[in-house]
Amino acid sequence: LYDLSRQIPQLKKDIQDGLLKMLSLVLMHKPLRHPGMPKGLAYQLASPSLTNIPEASDVGSITLALRTLGSFEFE
Repeated sequence: LYDLSRQIPQLKKDIQDGLLKMLSLVLMHKPLRHPGMPKGLAYQLASPSLTNIPEASDVGSITLALRTLGSFEFE
């Protein structure tokens, strides 16, 4: 994803948004909620494909999520 976002800068925002949504589900076990967003709206806006991801509570998934979070250049 990092290479793709560098090769096609127009996709960077979409890649970052999708990645943050997935990281939120893995690390916090709930959809991403931006500051100031009403609580119920985060669940309404969650992508159906992302809400069907099985809960990832194993150490490997959490480690990968944290490494991804640390290595990706978010704006």
